[in-house]
Amino acid sequence: MMIKVLKDKLVEKSLIGIRTIYQEWDEVIIGFIKSIEGNNLILQEIDEYGKTLGETNIEIVDILSVEFDDKYQIKLMSILENSDLFESENQVTIWSKAKELKIVVLELIEKDIIATLFFDEDFFITGKILEFQDNYIFVNNITSSGEDDGYSIHLIDKLIGIRYNGKEELKIRYLLEKLK
Repeated sequence: MMIKVLKDKLVEKSLIGIRTIYQEWDEVIIGFIKSIEGNNLILQEIDEYGKTLGETNIEIVDILSVEFDDKYQIKLMSILENSDLFESENQVTIWSKAKELKIVVLELIEKDIIATLFFDEDFFITGKILEFQDNYIFVNNITSSGEDDGYSIHLIDKLIGIRYNGKEELKIRYLLEKLK
């Protein structure tokens, strides 16, 4: 059954995800099958922005699962077809004290721009800042898949950086608008 599905996806030129015995439980190699020869397949890998990463040779006996036509891959296919939209020469990243970022926060609210807000090196959120009031910012959180993820309130004094107009934010905006 697995080999038949792989051959069908090769002919269809479908985007697939492959999990092998060498990946962690949450890792999937995503791409297009370029060829199947004997017990091996060559997968043209792509990244989350639709860019080619290179070719990977995979032994079919090492494949644990093949995923296809799922929500992520459907979105990724759309990203792939529009990958030129995510070339960001206008990315802005500002690392600064919170008080100096207040002006930027107000501009992002006014222009309805999706941004990534950094509160610590390992803690960040991405979304639209809806309101700035009494030293707090109110954010409409958006997932990397462009889906609304509720709201959060943060102390502005904990904000250490902002990024907007980057690949990630452009991808999220595209998916968010596409999902409407």
